[in-house]
Amino acid sequence: MATTAFAQNAAPKPPAPKLPAISDAQRAKFFKAQVAYQSAQTQVEHTQAAMQAAVKDMQTTCGDEAQLTLDQSGDPACAALPPKPAK
Repeated sequence: MATTAFAQNAAPKPPAPKLPAISDAQRAKFFKAQVAYQSAQTQVEHTQAAMQAAVKDMQTTCGDEAQLTLDQSGDPACAALPPKPAK
């Protein structure tokens, strides 16, 4: 009883469906947006660092006897620390 390991009459594979293609205009739009996003992200990081430096500078100005806060008009100001609770 001899059998073959391969089918003699294998059915041909159907052709793969043609996939949609991304146009050059779509690629250009994507890369332009990607560059703008990365630029904005870098700007955010620089702005955050500048903000943190400004806050640290104002905290140093207020010292240990006052705390940095915002006044009623939203401007940064040094305010008296709340009294420490009695032990």
